[in-house]
Amino acid sequence: MYNLNRVDSKFNIAAHNMITGEEHDSLDSVLFLARDRCFLKYALPAYIKGCKESKCSKEFMQRIRELRQRITRYQKDNKLKVKIPD
Repeated sequence: MYNLNRVDSKFNIAAHNMITGEEHDSLDSVLFLARDRCFLKYALPAYIKGCKESKCSKEFMQRIRELRQRITRYQKDNKLKVKIPD
């Protein structure tokens, strides 16, 4: 049964922001997996575009570019795990 108060109803999330020290969970977070072909191909590019248009900080944009590189490398190195989400 899905909890309608959760932002992400598929995953139970417990995350710690290593920069700000903030804690996050399923009530304020969503999770995309590095193996998700659609995230890398569609969602992440749209997010990067929106961040550029919103004039996010240079530091943040650098972290997002590095994230894209890490996910690209992960998908290249783990082709059997990469899939369309279900």
